[in-house]
Amino acid sequence: MPPHATVIGPRQIAVKFAARPIQNHVPDRFYLAHQSTFMSAIDSSLSTTSQSTPPRPSPSLFEAPLFWLSALLGLGVLSPLLPVPDFLTAVFATSTLTIAYVYFVVQFAVQATRRQWPVSRLLLLLVASLLLWAALQWITRPALQSTLMAYMQAKQEAPFGWRFLGIINMTVRSLALVCVGVFGGAIVARLIKTPNMMGPVCTIVALIDIWGVLFGGIVSKLLTNPATKPIAENAMAAMPSAGTASARGGYAIEAPSIGIGDFLFLGLLFAALHALNMNWHGAMRWVTPLVTIALLCITFGLIPFLPGLLFIGLGIAIPNWKYFEYTRDEKFALLWAGLFVVILTAVLYFVIVSQLPAK
Repeated sequence: MPPHATVIGPRQIAVKFAARPIQNHVPDRFYLAHQSTFMSAIDSSLSTTSQSTPPRPSPSLFEAPLFWLSALLGLGVLSPLLPVPDFLTAVFATSTLTIAYVYFVVQFAVQATRRQWPVSRLLLLLVASLLLWAALQWITRPALQSTLMAYMQAKQEAPFGWRFLGIINMTVRSLALVCVGVFGGAIVARLIKTPNMMGPVCTIVALIDIWGVLFGGIVSKLLTNPATKPIAENAMAAMPSAGTASARGGYAIEAPSIGIGDFLFLGLLFAALHALNMNWHGAMRWVTPLVTIALLCITFGLIPFLPGLLFIGLGIAIPNWKYFEYTRDEKFALLWAGLFVVILTAVLYFVIVSQLPAK
């Protein structure tokens, strides 16, 4: 390659060649007379080439995690103010609130993990969310409760401002817990290196949650023990009940609630789907209705408890089934790993249950 062709940049290279008269093809006088035309043609050709690749579109509003977090905030703040005068309105409000809540939570988990932020940023967001939850839980909440309790003991209705502050405190505290779970799960997801690891993860967490919730496991013991029930409820993110701040003599709708473990695995599984280029769109379309149906069954009293991780695991696994291929050695390794998890879970169960107070 001649020395004059090593100039960096496509236009500079083209100009270097064009600045030399084309020997034996174009006379010098003809080239000099049309040099400006040649330069314009080169510029036009280069600009057309650079414009052939369209620029990457900027993320839309609906792809911003903050948008869905704001939607959850609005849902939690406004729903208690809505009047619920009769039973039919109560049923409609319950269904609508549950569907919107699950959809917003799943969208937040999807969009927050889709960014694939570095671990340092995820840790910063996790710590900030945890500190916010702790401040609201142990500083502002007791002060609000003591004020509202004083009005109740005096048999007076608390002013709307104090009740509204209580609604905001509960909503923001729940959203901080959502962020703790999702960001924590996104950090743990870095341990999942291959797509076929997702199958065992979904299976194990679903089985453990089934046993823990339905068959007297750790979660069931924590929720039914009088001493630990308030602690377990603090680890659940719930929206304020619809109609509590507006209806007098009407209905108050119990809002849906999901445990922090569900947020943790939503963040973990969707972060892994994004990192491994798996079918996260299909997973989102499966997880949302499955979790919604489970919550509606609990809310309407059809079933007292349901393992949320079962429906999350199913929603992740069904559209990604083609990725779960294992060799004979991998199947045996998964079997031994599953036995180890079962034994470890049983040991933790007996240790935790033995430490629970009787009252």
